[in-house]
Amino acid sequence: MFVRIKEHLENAVTACLDLRMKAAAPALLESLNEPANEGTALFEAVTGENNYGGEPILHHLDPVVFADVMLTDGRINRPIIAALVLRYQYWGAESALLIERPWLQRLKDELDRRATALGPPFEKALTAAWAQKFGEIFGVLNLMETRREAANVQGA
Repeated sequence: MFVRIKEHLENAVTACLDLRMKAAAPALLESLNEPANEGTALFEAVTGENNYGGEPILHHLDPVVFADVMLTDGRINRPIIAALVLRYQYWGAESALLIERPWLQRLKDELDRRATALGPPFEKALTAAWAQKFGEIFGVLNLMETRREAANVQGA
């Protein structure tokens, strides 16, 4: 009985956090669009500072709109892509971020689509940059999934 109560409480906390992150997502996107924003909100976790390190929030944003932040006039927003990579490097042990994986794939697909639309010489450089940066991110996510699966096997 206590196991069921614990599960219900965990589900309630997760749902509450998800609602809070969904409400905060538009403000995060707006702040990332500000000039000279280096994206620290993506990986820092200072409470009360509108930082979301380790918090699953990005999947509440439209990846097409987020792509506008990352690529403008054929130029990569280097601080934001670096912050995105740091998000998963710093918080890689947080399996809560695994929920962002499908969103990240849609973001990468959108950025690749935009690179292709730009054509040479941008296409090759951008596609290579996205492959390298998203390769780092997906590498961390793959490790997270492996650890979670191993923990589930041990706990079973």
